[in-house]
Amino acid sequence: MTNFQLLWNATLVLSVGVAALRGGRPEWAVAVACLLASLATPLVQLGRYEQTEIGVMLVDLTLLAVLAGVALTSNRFWPLWALGFHAVGATIHLARMAQPMIVPTAYANAAAFWSYPVLLALLFGSWNAKKLDQPPPRRSQFNRGI
Repeated sequence: MTNFQLLWNATLVLSVGVAALRGGRPEWAVAVACLLASLATPLVQLGRYEQTEIGVMLVDLTLLAVLAGVALTSNRFWPLWALGFHAVGATIHLARMAQPMIVPTAYANAAAFWSYPVLLALLFGSWNAKKLDQPPPRRSQFNRGI
């Protein structure tokens, strides 16, 4: 296992763990989707990114759809950031289809790079989820600001 794989696994476990412990439904949904996408990607990967990885692209597009659904139905702001980051990562596959001369290492690294900001957005959102799930403090009669 490479250092990048170890870093990815640590980031994934940390993000999913914080989402499980502190997150609400949006955080749990994205955490499960990211975990499933991470498990599915090596299973559908055909080679070493010498050509467009159609299976990986389908996994990324599925995750993109989940992120869009969460972003559209959630009262949180962080899913929009995660959606934007992942949209850039998913677009890498289209760039590879349009320009097959992209070096395979650059294609693989670009596709993997944009997954980290998605997990960091999930981590940020999960850490702050408790604040958003609590009702706003009630103003007392005697403490009404002028």
